[in-house]
Amino acid sequence: MNYYITITDQETGLETVLTKPAAESAARFTASRWRAVLEMENLSVKAYNNGAEYRRLLKAQSKRRKK
Repeated sequence: MNYYITITDQETGLETVLTKPAAESAARFTASRWRAVLEMENLSVKAYNNGAEYRRLLKAQSKRRKK
């Protein structure tokens, strides 16, 4: 199963996709490195499943960018 990494903004509560779906071990390793080295907080690793939530998040992101 594939997993992807998202970050949640504390002020607005908006969730942003940071990576494409990848293997679970790769996604978890990347998230742990970003937390340790870049000191990023509010990261979460989510399952891709059928991709509906992933596509919904990407669609919302592109709408925010176009404003």
